[in-house]
Amino acid sequence: MTMTKAFGTAGVRGVFNRTQTPEQVYRLAETIAFTFGRGNYGVGWDGRKTSALLARAVLSGVSAVGSNAFAFGVVPTPVVAYGTRSRSCFAGFSVTASHNPVEFSGVKVFNGKGMELSKTDEERVERALVVDVMKSSGNFGQLNP
Repeated sequence: MTMTKAFGTAGVRGVFNRTQTPEQVYRLAETIAFTFGRGNYGVGWDGRKTSALLARAVLSGVSAVGSNAFAFGVVPTPVVAYGTRSRSCFAGFSVTASHNPVEFSGVKVFNGKGMELSKTDEERVERALVVDVMKSSGNFGQLNP
């Protein structure tokens, strides 16, 4: 993911397959799971077809670094925040473009308390994206429906 600034307001957004690709979303999820450590992560998405595809990229990225991913399914963003907290996840991903036009996609990221990431955590993830360290653990995590 070539970028100097990954996060905007509560996540990342772009035009699907132009300024936000499945590969970029995979790398973002992989990097967040690598940065925050092995554990549980929650993933929910909205009803857009592109969101379901990108959610699978998030689930794969989390699993690739040895963490477990809870697939919350098609749920509103607040449910992802709640599920992240109630399932004791390290972080949660809501794949949604929210109120943006249909060509947009987005990923909102929550901390383990179900709150927006702190600026410090955003900066940690952005540094890890720039460094592009090898993140594969050799062990895959569980995908939990």
